[in-house]
Amino acid sequence: MKRHAVWLLFSLVVVFPFGARADDAEQMTAFKRVFDSVQPKANALTIEGRYDESQELFLKAFPEKSRTPWITLKLGDLFFKQNPEKSYELHKQAALSVWKGSIRSESPGTL
Repeated sequence: MKRHAVWLLFSLVVVFPFGARADDAEQMTAFKRVFDSVQPKANALTIEGRYDESQELFLKAFPEKSRTPWITLKLGDLFFKQNPEKSYELHKQAALSVWKGSIRSESPGTL
């Protein structure tokens, strides 16, 4: 659990270092639209105790190939209480994705 907290903190620091940008607002809107469409069915499954199926709905709604680091981070937040291992994995993916992207975007001679 301690590792999870460290990755969560790291991902928040890396993902949101300078505040929200315009594309972040678009991602939030798109996430909310898809989330709101999946949530009623996922809640029904959760009430029935079918947690894995509920989480699978969200993972299918946000396919891995099209997930941004922000969406991956939000999915990790969503799974935090029910599935801490998957939450940790998603937070780690988000942090690594941002870190790799920042390494690629740096031009030579800038630190």
